[in-house]
Amino acid sequence: MRTIWIAVAALLGGALLLAGGGVALAQHGGERAESRCEARLARVAERRGLTVAELEAQVRARLLARVAAAEQSGRIDAEHA
Repeated sequence: MRTIWIAVAALLGGALLLAGGGVALAQHGGERAESRCEARLARVAERRGLTVAELEAQVRARLLARVAAAEQSGRIDAEHA
C-alpha cells in the first residue's frame, strides 16, 4: 500500500513539474515568436522599400477590401463584416 502512495506522489510531482515548465516555456516562447514576427515584418518592408507602418497599412487595406468584397457578394452579412 505504501508503494502505491509513493508512486502516486511521484507521478503527481512529475506532472506538476512538467506543467510548471510548460507554462514557463510558453511565456518565454511567446516573446521570441513576437520578436521574430516583428523582424520578419521589418525585412519584408525593407525589401519593398517601405516603412513597417506603411506595410501594415497596406496589409490592413487589403484585408478590409477582401471583407468588403465578401460582404458585397453576399458571402458574409454586414454584422460579420
